[in-house]
Amino acid sequence: MTGLGFDPKINFGNLMVAGSLLVAAVTSYTFIQSDIKANRTEIERQAERINSNEASMREAMVERTAWRLQSEVRTRALEISQAGVGSDISNIRLGILDIKQTLEKYLDNGALK
Repeated sequence: MTGLGFDPKINFGNLMVAGSLLVAAVTSYTFIQSDIKANRTEIERQAERINSNEASMREAMVERTAWRLQSEVRTRALEISQAGVGSDISNIRLGILDIKQTLEKYLDNGALK
């Protein structure tokens, strides 16, 4: 029976395997570092885009809020104006009624005949 054994000699094949592993490790490290750098750049670009979009959204929200407040102020001013016009019309009707009554008194008394 033959068993597995350890050969203490280092031959050219062992050196080739060790060298290949070293080259593979360095190459993997280099590619991983370049991927990390590319991902970091992409993350920074996305963060800038998000910050830009956030600023735009805030600006749009402020503009919408200002427009809504202006609209409410205009609506309130219009309501006040309409109430004033209604009051003016009511006063004009009362004035016309007073004029009518005064004219009827004069006509009944024969003052204008």
